[in-house]
Amino acid sequence: PNVTAEPGKKIEVKKDNKIPDNFDFKPYLKNLPENSTVQVVKQPNTTNTGETTFIVEITFANKAKQK
Repeated sequence: PNVTAEPGKKIEVKKDNKIPDNFDFKPYLKNLPENSTVQVVKQPNTTNTGETTFIVEITFANKAKQK
C-alpha cells in the first residue's frame, strides 16, 4: 500500500524533546493498513523551533517495510 502523510496534519513536538516510542501515528498517515506498526527512524531536530521533517518506517502485517 502507498502510505502517505495526511494533508494538513502536523505533529507538534516541543523544543528539545523527541517523538515518544508509543506515539499513535494513525491519525497522521493516509492508507495505513490495520496491524501495521510505525517506528521513528530519524527523530526531528528540535533544538530550534519551527517546522522540520523526520523519517518513519512502517512495517506491514506481512513484514514488508516502507520508509
